[in-house]
Amino acid sequence: MDEHKRAADLMRGIAELDRELVGLLQRRAELVGDLSPLRSGVARYAPIVDAAYLHELEQSGAPSVSPEAIRSVFLAIDTACRRYESAPRVAFTGAEGGFGWLAARSYFGPDADFVRVDSSLGAIDELSRSRADFAFVPYESPSEGPIFPNIQAIAAADVRLVGERHRTQRLALVSRTGDAERVERLYVTPSDRAAAARYIESNHPRAVILEVRSPVAACDLAADNDASAAIVPSESVLGGVLRVARADIGDAGAVSARY
Repeated sequence: MDEHKRAADLMRGIAELDRELVGLLQRRAELVGDLSPLRSGVARYAPIVDAAYLHELEQSGAPSVSPEAIRSVFLAIDTACRRYESAPRVAFTGAEGGFGWLAARSYFGPDADFVRVDSSLGAIDELSRSRADFAFVPYESPSEGPIFPNIQAIAAADVRLVGERHRTQRLALVSRTGDAERVERLYVTPSDRAAAARYIESNHPRAVILEVRSPVAACDLAADNDASAAIVPSESVLGGVLRVARADIGDAGAVSARY
């Protein structure tokens, strides 16, 4: 069998498996729809794929598929199936398109009602006063370690911990052209500017730095012309006209946080 025929056979096999996977995903979504009315209280919002279940799935994988890949795939599947469930109201801190917003969306799905508040204590207060179904707050950061005020506020409030997310956070330079050398204006939030200060000074000393309120706003402005760029969390670029010009540009590299 020549290489071209072998490659064609392999492609047909992959396509057949992909169609089977689509059918299995549809079946899973239907089962989630059947289960949803049977769940009550906050349990009706809880991910089916929780930490313990994820660990079990990771351990059952074949050597050719890494635990990290299994985790990311099943988190995406669980999020996609949430269209059959009630959308919770979630209080979170940070800017739209920021790390906290992205982590909350990965947990509750994009259809949840996300309410931005100014502080973690404010998010916990929204939950305590029943103005939100959940508060999504950080309790461990790469710079501070355990965030004791948030932990103490959770312990003092009439709330309980129902889940967690461990997130690896990376910053990227994005632009329409994907060419870092063409950047004349750079849009960035104050916190992301501080996190990439050395990169900006070393690579864009002549660029005009314009601070904005959120990574989403930075992306919108950077999309206006070819001389503009934005520094945003890598996952903020969810399609559209922007391309990654430089990846993983945070001064501390990729950092981890827990929510």
